[in-house]
Amino acid sequence: MGVQTKRAEKAVRSSRDSWKNLITSRIDTALERVNRDNSEYIELCQQQEKDERIVDMLLKKLDKEEQDIVRQYYDKEIEKENYELEETYMQGVKDGIWFLLGLGVLRVKDWSL
Repeated sequence: MGVQTKRAEKAVRSSRDSWKNLITSRIDTALERVNRDNSEYIELCQQQEKDERIVDMLLKKLDKEEQDIVRQYYDKEIEKENYELEETYMQGVKDGIWFLLGLGVLRVKDWSL
């Protein structure tokens, strides 16, 4: 593999990491705002905390292997939701850019690449 190819791959990885960090920070900011300002969301969170206690009691009735399977399922579910949230954010960014291009606010020929 050539030096230029390695540099290009490193730049792509770095760009992806930067985007991922930006997306994560913006999602965190949005969720903080929802946590603070949305009473319906806060109520849902409180109900989920109550349900979590019930689920924990039910899990204790299972043997260790079954508990691990259920926990792994929920861990993967959370991981999948995070992935979907990041992709949704990226789609919003793309949609916003297309919207601004459509309005003429942004013009591609003005960008220096």
